[in-house]
Amino acid sequence: MVKTKIKKETMEDLLERKGPIQVFRAGDTVEGIVTNKTKNKIWFDVEGKAQGIVAGRELTDLAADLQPGDKVLASVVLPENDDGSVVLSLRRADREKIWENLQKASVSGEKVKVKIIEANKGGLMGEISGTRGFLPVSQLASENYPRVEGGDKKKILEKLLKFVGQYLEVKIIAVDKETNKLVFSERAVEEEAQQGIIANLKINQNVDAEVTGVVDFGLFVKFKESKSGKYLEGLIHISEVSWDRVENLKEKYIPGDQVKAKIIDISDGRVSLSIKRLLPDPWLQAVKKYKLDQVIEGEITRVTPFGAFVRLDKNIEGLVHISEISDEHVFDPREVLSVGEKKKFKIITIEPMEHRLGLSLKAIEENQPKKIEIKKKKIVKPKRTEKKESKKSKKVKK
Repeated sequence: MVKTKIKKETMEDLLERKGPIQVFRAGDTVEGIVTNKTKNKIWFDVEGKAQGIVAGRELTDLAADLQPGDKVLASVVLPENDDGSVVLSLRRADREKIWENLQKASVSGEKVKVKIIEANKGGLMGEISGTRGFLPVSQLASENYPRVEGGDKKKILEKLLKFVGQYLEVKIIAVDKETNKLVFSERAVEEEAQQGIIANLKINQNVDAEVTGVVDFGLFVKFKESKSGKYLEGLIHISEVSWDRVENLKEKYIPGDQVKAKIIDISDGRVSLSIKRLLPDPWLQAVKKYKLDQVIEGEITRVTPFGAFVRLDKNIEGLVHISEISDEHVFDPREVLSVGEKKKFKIITIEPMEHRLGLSLKAIEENQPKKIEIKKKKIVKPKRTEKKESKKSKKVKK
């Protein structure tokens, strides 16, 4: 029997067989297999190339459940310590994984739940997987939007504080690990849910609605979509409430009021409605009594930098543009015209469908005789002095 002589391997042989030494860099994410653990330390076989160790604050709550043989991802803190081990962090690796998952959720449009931990005047601070993000007021769902008269920031904050401690379903609309930027949107979830329902709506469709909020710029209302039986929310802008000018909506409406409205626009997941378009337009009938070049008296109701609004009767209001006030250049109409003043104007344009009637004041004044006062200037001749006369006389004598 022939004995085979076993060649003793040198370090060069080991390196050649195992391949080049792997160099770990701080920040690398590596896979490790748990080899041993104590209460405050865990040892790993790092990809069969080195021994790794995680200790102290670099551990996570999940570390307590790890057992020898378990595979985990860790982040390299220090490529080699004094003992030749790679110093690792489970906590940092978790953070990397969390940001990676947040990025994926942002791209896919996945819905996630966040816990509201803080409120400020601009919105809510939410937390997901130990990571903080911001939910702006503008990105809240319709039912959670703080409808506050005059946009009072203190009252807005009072309403937002009610969400602290609650969980809200949101979408991630912005994520940047480098700047720790994370922005949520509850409105995006609402719009997705409403998309299929909104598709059943039609422009000019009439609905029965309930006022859910009254703000300076309009009425928030909810109404039931007939096919799905689900409620949608829309806005009736203050300009669509009545044919007459409305100064204060709170004097006419309160939450809970029932109104009939017409759908006038559907865009970007939002529904706009109108109350006044279900009623006869008094302007179209009233304007029939006016004609171009007609001279009529009106009362000035508003003066703006671009002109003045003039009430001709209960339903009709016209505009005298700054260029139609006078032949002379007018820098500010408020220096020439005042509210409550009554003057005669000439009608220069009538646009019934646009509810526009143009007036001119200078067209009236052009026909009025103008008194031009010319002041005669006195010509004062310079008096000759005696000295000058004496000099002239001397020259003549010579």
